[in-house]
Amino acid sequence: MYWILLIAGAIFALTYVVVKIRHHQLATADAVFWFLFALTLIIVSIFPQIVFFFSNLLGFESPANLVFLCLLIVVIYASCRHRWKTPACVRSSLSLPSRWPFLRYPMRARGMLPVRPHWSRGV
Repeated sequence: MYWILLIAGAIFALTYVVVKIRHHQLATADAVFWFLFALTLIIVSIFPQIVFFFSNLLGFESPANLVFLCLLIVVIYASCRHRWKTPACVRSSLSLPSRWPFLRYPMRARGMLPVRPHWSRGV
């Protein structure tokens, strides 16, 4: 009975990723990653013997431990990818006030900018 829920959840995840891809709300690299992850969920939910085989091969006491380890690795990988992308976003948001001077005062008043940022010399 539980495998029906697994298949339904995996198909829902794949459908969600495909919808996000079609509406251009997901970057290409992220889309490939999440599409492959959802496809893997579907394959594992249809053929759970794969998890049993690899858990016996690698010496896990329970197949659930292997699944938890794999999900933990995926979450850590996705978190690191997100963190690696963040500095570029921060740099682009810091250069925003130099392009649009009307944003300088509200950001400076809220303490988001130094009193005399280096990019505003001579302005």
